[in-house]
Amino acid sequence: MNYEKVLSREDRAVIALRALYEQYGYSGFRIEKFEPYDLYRENKNFLTAETAITFPDSRGRLMALKPDVTMSIVKSFDPKDVSAKWHYTESVFRRGGVTEEFREIRQIGIEYLGGEKTYPQLEVILLAMKSLDIFEAEGVLAIGHMGLLRKVLGDTQEHRDELLSLLRRKNAHDLKKYEKGEVFASLIELPADPDRALDHLREMLQAYDVEKELHELSAVVELMHAHGYIKQLRLDFSVIHNLDYYNGLVFQGFLSGVPKVVLNGGRYDQLLEKMDRSARAIGFAIYLDEVAPVLAQPIEKIDVAIMCRTENMPLLFETVERLIQEGKSVRVCDDLKVASRANTIYALYDDGKLEEVSRA
Repeated sequence: MNYEKVLSREDRAVIALRALYEQYGYSGFRIEKFEPYDLYRENKNFLTAETAITFPDSRGRLMALKPDVTMSIVKSFDPKDVSAKWHYTESVFRRGGVTEEFREIRQIGIEYLGGEKTYPQLEVILLAMKSLDIFEAEGVLAIGHMGLLRKVLGDTQEHRDELLSLLRRKNAHDLKKYEKGEVFASLIELPADPDRALDHLREMLQAYDVEKELHELSAVVELMHAHGYIKQLRLDFSVIHNLDYYNGLVFQGFLSGVPKVVLNGGRYDQLLEKMDRSARAIGFAIYLDEVAPVLAQPIEKIDVAIMCRTENMPLLFETVERLIQEGKSVRVCDDLKVASRANTIYALYDDGKLEEVSRA
């Protein structure tokens, strides 16, 4: 049986994502649909709002239709374990949409609990980027750092919520009205290029003890260079999660043609501390309903992609026209990930030679 024809694009994407996570040692995790409401009540600030659907069970306990997966996974984590790596495909139930009615939100994601200091967060961020690739649309991963923000905020409490709200909305004008406003404004006016953004951060944050946080961001940039994802990375301090729970790198994923965040994640050691399971923790969730518009689009396939290795534009156009006259569809690109959608990939050199390029 040809499963490519039987399965929907979403089914194939979910299977590909699970396979990716299992290649990196993540085990599948099944979660009960209901949890004691106390689990969410005690950590309700971890959720975006008071969103649990509750009901009494036969023993009189107040139960909740789960509004979150991460807390259920953390609850099952034994702090005596060195580490645990899980992937899941689950639905949660929250208020959402224009009407703020309860709705089912389908998610697939991973959680890495425990482990050593540096590797887990780099692995999870790499997997977030690889996950966006699976949807075969142009993706961007925006990364911030709650630890760095906390240090810049310092002991500021009076206007903390207002400052964070302005950062989320990238409102540099109003940020400048506050103490340290120029610093906060500069955090959301970084260059798009990650290397230049890092240089700006180092220069403007010299007065703050953020060497550790800058090192973590630098490690992410190096990782993206090494894996060919640097053009899809942005350092973006409008990516903000709850300061009471998130203490390190935080990130959001976007896909071309989708106006909303499709992937959300970050490092949340403080949630484990609040649940008496002191350990490092990082993970992310992909919102399957948000990527539905991408999955509904036909996959663009072209016959030939040309990776241009020459500055000779007349030669390039002559080559493109010749291939078109042969009845082929052609795309010129400098990104192997875009080129990989073609049946054949060539590199064009100054001497006019077309050399087939490996996809590896």
